[in-house]
Amino acid sequence: MTNPNTSDTAIANRLACAQTFRTVPIKRRLNDLSRFFFLLLFLPCLAHAAIYKCVISGNVIEYSSTPCASGAASVVSGTATTATTATTATTATTATTATTATTATTATTATTATTATTATTAATVTSGPAKYYVSPSGSNSNSGTLAEPWQTIRYAASKLQAGETLNVRGGTYAEAVLVVVSGTAVSPITITAYPGETPIIDGAGLTMTAFQPLLQVGGNYLNVSGLTLRNANLKGSPSTAGYGVSVTGANVTLSKLTISNVWMGGVLLQGNNDVLQDSNISYAVLMNCRLSTASACGTSASKYGNFGTWPECVQAVQPYQHSSMIILNATIQRTTVHDCWGEGIGTYDANGIIIQDNVAYNNFSENLYVNNAQNVLVQRNIVYNANDGYINNFAKYIPAGFTLANEPNNGAGTPYNLASNNTVINNFVYNSPFCAFCWTTVPGTGLNNVLIANNTIVTSFGTGASFQKVVNKNSYIINNIVTGAVTVPGATGLNFANNLWSTSPPENAASASDVIGNPSIAQGVTGPGQLSASYFKLLATSPAIGKGAPLTQVKADFFGTTRKTVPDIGGHEQ
Repeated sequence: MTNPNTSDTAIANRLACAQTFRTVPIKRRLNDLSRFFFLLLFLPCLAHAAIYKCVISGNVIEYSSTPCASGAASVVSGTATTATTATTATTATTATTATTATTATTATTATTATTATTATTAATVTSGPAKYYVSPSGSNSNSGTLAEPWQTIRYAASKLQAGETLNVRGGTYAEAVLVVVSGTAVSPITITAYPGETPIIDGAGLTMTAFQPLLQVGGNYLNVSGLTLRNANLKGSPSTAGYGVSVTGANVTLSKLTISNVWMGGVLLQGNNDVLQDSNISYAVLMNCRLSTASACGTSASKYGNFGTWPECVQAVQPYQHSSMIILNATIQRTTVHDCWGEGIGTYDANGIIIQDNVAYNNFSENLYVNNAQNVLVQRNIVYNANDGYINNFAKYIPAGFTLANEPNNGAGTPYNLASNNTVINNFVYNSPFCAFCWTTVPGTGLNNVLIANNTIVTSFGTGASFQKVVNKNSYIINNIVTGAVTVPGATGLNFANNLWSTSPPENAASASDVIGNPSIAQGVTGPGQLSASYFKLLATSPAIGKGAPLTQVKADFFGTTRKTVPDIGGHEQ
């Protein structure tokens, strides 16, 4: 449909009207902006002189108050100067007069539409993607606005589209939440705590199915933050075990979660490029409690026992029941994990996992565990054991601080994805044995192209048990501080250099560049939740200063300080 405001007559009216207010001839090229302002300001003017329509070339048209310089011209409004033109002018004038009201009405409508479009565009830019709200006091029949929030997180999440945000108001949600919607790489979906409030997903009293988590994230490109999850199937059994959070979608980021009191693992990452960060996970894997008294787990010991498995409190692992798949490029960072009856933080059947800047303590079997995994980076973690009257009073042995291992995948027989190309640097370990390759169920495997460097290990150190036929290949143990006993059953395939040992190590672990003696570190409090990185700082008198070997893989220390040309030994650069 032709816009009536771009007709020859309408344009002539606007230009002629403008002449009433100007003393110079008008000659203006047609454009949308000029049309709009002339229409808005000068449409009421009807008395005007002749206006000529000049076709310059092709579709280029100009309107003028004087005759066209060349080519054919037609008068579309006003009074002509010749008889021939006058006839045209009269007709044109009549037409103009006849259509003035209609044109004005249409123009008004068009102006309104233009204004509305502009306003809509401005609102979109200002407000951004939609934001919705959910509250325990809301209703799922509501619209999801701040004034009318939905009631359950599961229902609210099902309504989200790419780029949208769900704000979860404070209070307790007695539900198991399933999220299957997906965002995109450019427009992820966000589910987050309402600012200043604490939403709690509580499974107490819920009947949960086997392996059901309190929060299951099956969609891709989602950000979930600020939630507290607790009490996942505490009355269950191994066959109906509950998790805190399970992620099967890819590119999912979990932030600022607090998870406690769950039957199995706290967080299970099974999608590529998933991230767990800035969270606190504790009192998980309760199914594995080995108790001499019932009080430690807050329930009768008969409900717990040796289930015979070691699920991690936090783990990045292969997708469940997909034994031929490998999880890729997940990250676990800036998260505190403690008092779990299994591995604290772990990964297996994985490639490209990053475990960094975490605190793991008092986790029953190992604090950090890397199994059947390749290209894993473990850096800047604080790992320790401190007697808190919970796990340490009942454990049969002191939990390991760090362990590399190979196990058959899922007990399925022939293993694959055997550990290799892993890097362990700038970690602080206290009272929690460092086991470079403590054990394996795959004879003939061991440290394979592994770098263990610039760690400060205030505890014992070992590289494997001889009865398990560990075979190491092309691996380097350099620039570490070790204050405890050292066990190296076989050094073939291992390269030791520039380490500081409190006492002389076994001959097969020694090198001419070693330092023997007290490392002189700052020390401090070591209670549960109290040990900090400052404990491991070198004093100015430390013999570790300037005794390390430069490594391209370790350009900075635990604190981010750039390493010197001749670096210090350990995780701190003085």
